Amino acid sequence: MTTEPAVTPEEILNIGRKPEEPKPEPPPIQTVIVRDIDISFGSMVCLMVKFAFAMIPAIFIITTVSFICLAILGGIITQQVVAS
Repeated sequence: MTTEPAVTPEEILNIGRKPEEPKPEPPPIQTVIVRDIDISFGSMVCLMVKFAFAMIPAIFIITTVSFICLAILGGIITQQVVAS
C-alpha cells in the first residue's frame, strides 16, 4: 500500500506563483572585460596603506597556525624517533 505525499516537490517550488504563470527564464550570461581602472595616485597610495595594515593581523594568524602545526608535527616525529 503506497500513499502519495501531501505536497509534491513541484508544488513546493511553485509556492507564491500563480498556476498559469510560467517559470521565469534566467538572464543571459554576459562576459565582462576590464580594460582600464582610472584611479588617482593618492587614492592608490591610500589603498596600498590599507592593504599593508590589513596584512598585519593576517601575518600573525598565519604565523600562529604554522607554529602550532609545526609543533605538533615536530612532536610526532620526535616521538617516532625516540620510540624506534
